[in-house]
Amino acid sequence: MKKKLRKFWRKIKRIFRMKGSPYAIAMGAALGLFLNFIPSFGIGFLIAAAIAKLFKASALAALTMNLGTGFFIPLFYSLNFLTGRFLMGSETASEEMGGTIQQPLHESLELVEGVAGKSVIDSYLDSLQSFSVDFFLGGVVNAFLASGLIYFIFWGLLTYRRHRRENHNKLASETNTK
Repeated sequence: MKKKLRKFWRKIKRIFRMKGSPYAIAMGAALGLFLNFIPSFGIGFLIAAAIAKLFKASALAALTMNLGTGFFIPLFYSLNFLTGRFLMGSETASEEMGGTIQQPLHESLELVEGVAGKSVIDSYLDSLQSFSVDFFLGGVVNAFLASGLIYFIFWGLLTYRRHRRENHNKLASETNTK
């Protein structure tokens, strides 16, 4: 775990050292993170680079952020599901969800069939559809929120660093000319 977090921080530092405009780097990083909230079946990094090119953003920043935050995908997917459940107004309490997950699949399906009066397959398909809608909605919302936040954080820090460097260079050149 520590090793993976160190690797993550090295990738973030690498993004801050990239050359380019604050917009291009921040937008690339945001797009790379965005695609980790949406299932992309292993090609998210390629999609991130392609979309970064469309937005005139840094494809390298998109690739770096996408691969660097890949470690967090299970967390992101869990957040997608919880956000989607919340937005859809689900009243399932976390204790109920934990209990349902721990029950064997067979017992769960029998319980649903007995309560709802539906066949096992119909109940399973209904719950799968509900899960899919919750997950997709949560994924889209979380992707926009997280990537927007990352964009503004990176853009602000990169802009600050650029102004600070310019002021330092300006002071150094004034001192050398005197």
